[in-house]
Amino acid sequence: MGFGHVQRSLPLIKRLLAEGASLTLVSDGDALVALQRELAGQQAVQFMSFPDYPPMQRGSGLAHYWYFFADLFDFARRMREEKALTTRLVAETAPDMVIADGRFGFRAKGVPCFLICHQIRQRLPPFLRPLQWLSDLFQLQLLRQYGRVLVPDFAAPDACLSGTLSHNWIARRLNPAFVGLLSAAQYEEAVRDIDLLFLTGGYLEGPKAEWQAWVARFAQAPGARRIVSIAGGRWRDGSPPSGVESYDFVTGRERDAFMNRAKAIVARAGYTTIMDLVALRQDAILIPTPGMTEQNYLVRRFPKTEIAGQAGCVLRYADLPAPIRAWRLEHSLEHILDVIGMGRSASRPS
Repeated sequence: MGFGHVQRSLPLIKRLLAEGASLTLVSDGDALVALQRELAGQQAVQFMSFPDYPPMQRGSGLAHYWYFFADLFDFARRMREEKALTTRLVAETAPDMVIADGRFGFRAKGVPCFLICHQIRQRLPPFLRPLQWLSDLFQLQLLRQYGRVLVPDFAAPDACLSGTLSHNWIARRLNPAFVGLLSAAQYEEAVRDIDLLFLTGGYLEGPKAEWQAWVARFAQAPGARRIVSIAGGRWRDGSPPSGVESYDFVTGRERDAFMNRAKAIVARAGYTTIMDLVALRQDAILIPTPGMTEQNYLVRRFPKTEIAGQAGCVLRYADLPAPIRAWRLEHSLEHILDVIGMGRSASRPS
């Protein structure tokens, strides 16, 4: 689901291919394009397009709540369609297992099903917070339908990134597998020749356009700087403003190179972005997307700051708990293989 989920799932996909697995990958839009680019030439991969969920938590004011309930019905309908598709694919291809990242309808009877999810609890918007208990009960019943939930974080509440999103009473009932962080980003020593790197991210077009307008204003401020923007979507008029070096839809090693070369990074506070920053050992200013309850919660776990009128937080790699800084991707992948039954002591299916 979405480009961020693709970024964090790619290491697992590539590891499964290295283990000799053959994969059917279901995604949509830019996320599917990114998968096809990263896995071009892989003979053991088939791609399938299937529509993503509606853009939850869009709009502002009263419209935000109207869209929230309207999108919930569309969300439920799409989940039913996902389940029907999974049932058909299981009947046609007889897979050894199903692994879903953020797509809650990809499950079927008679085959082990796993879900990658860091939001065991879905935080409701402020005015709906009294109904959080109802949302929690629904989430518990939904996640119980998977053989195991794989949480890309650490089990210790005092040394984790997701906080109460994954450490809560629902998790205690589910017994999820905390597998460590998942990130395709790779750290390397590089010349820091980019003064400021902006990462847009996100799937909501309104906040994305507002972010790009803010970057444009920032670029016009006095001072000689090299400013680079990875837009994640084109500028409204088709070209970036003067003073901004803009790149659209950068993936893989090229994206890593930009991030390793940056003296400073300003980004949206998506969970995948935070994991990428940890993998790259980078500091950053994180600014939550308006209306996104998950991002607004995540930034509150770090010291507050402000940049050019935007409120956010500062993520400092050196201040993170030692277990997070000691993390290595290989440990997470080995843990996942153990949980899904493909570890060193188990026979490895294709």
